[in-house]
Amino acid sequence: MFAKRPIGTVVLIAAVCLVPGQAAASGPQAVTFSAQGEHTYVVPYGVLRLRVEADGQPGSSGQLGGAGGSGADVIAEFPVAPGETLYGEVDIGGGAGGAGGNAGGGGGGDSDVRTCSVSATCTGDPRLVVAGGGGGGGGGNRAPNGGNGGTGPSATCNQGRDGGTVVNGGGGGGTCSAPGSGGTACGVCAAVGDNGSGATGGAGGSETGAGGGGGYFGGGGGGGDTFYVGGGGGGGSSFAAANTSNVSMTIAAGSASMTFTPLTPPQAPTGVVAKAGNRQAMVKWTAPSNDGGYPILDYTVTSHPSGFYTTVSSSQTMAVVTGLTNGQPYTFTVSARNQLGDSPDSVPSNTVKPHKPRR
Repeated sequence: MFAKRPIGTVVLIAAVCLVPGQAAASGPQAVTFSAQGEHTYVVPYGVLRLRVEADGQPGSSGQLGGAGGSGADVIAEFPVAPGETLYGEVDIGGGAGGAGGNAGGGGGGDSDVRTCSVSATCTGDPRLVVAGGGGGGGGGNRAPNGGNGGTGPSATCNQGRDGGTVVNGGGGGGTCSAPGSGGTACGVCAAVGDNGSGATGGAGGSETGAGGGGGYFGGGGGGGDTFYVGGGGGGGSSFAAANTSNVSMTIAAGSASMTFTPLTPPQAPTGVVAKAGNRQAMVKWTAPSNDGGYPILDYTVTSHPSGFYTTVSSSQTMAVVTGLTNGQPYTFTVSARNQLGDSPDSVPSNTVKPHKPRR
């Protein structure tokens, strides 16, 4: 049996404020930044939760040497306020590789989200999510690869991987509390790699040493010399602030980027069409074009008047509403639901009158 929806029921929407007419809108959309540097993102009206995906830049390969380490990919969700300005930094803080004929590669920069611009005076650390950059690959023959940006199972921070070593020491990966150390030197005219400094990766030593990747803390640069082979740079550490959730940290295959996805209840279903039957009506609709960033859980179809309703799973776009009165005109609306709440009601269907079977 399909029950009548109680009069006076209030549907609470957990993470978005809706305004009249919003049912017909497509809703706030995801925005991606890939150009190096700082980008501003203003939280759209009504959005109270955001998902961010940050990809750190891979390190550059060394000349005649090792491959650069991969950057990290960090996904996290956190609460926001409508109109709040966030700053997305893409590929910043990578350390320089050595200079010369067998140069080590430069470190990849991190990508991070912060509440205060890099050009402003900030109180405390404004970073919310950081994807560490990969360390550069060592220069010279048989040189080792650079370390990867921080990845792993931790929900808050992961240290970057150390750069590889063949002859000269690879740079240390940035940790969750300190930058990575520079790699050691070996041979005549050798130079140690620079230590990482805060979020910035250290520079590689001499010409063959590789730069460290940027991160929450930067990786150290690999040690190098002009005769043998240089160490790979260490990767930068990755981070997600304590107020984030659903955090994932993995290796990124591509280049640095930053994606902001507003999380909301779904938009309303469209194209609602009703067909009358005997004391019932069959209602069909089209799924919303924007699910709000979470999978749709179910749909609810409601009659007007009387408020008879039925709920069906997200795999269905058709339902039968029963208990109607023959000869009474009805329209129907459909709403969708995800884990943040219900969508606005759809535009009403065509009007139908249930009837006894025609002979």
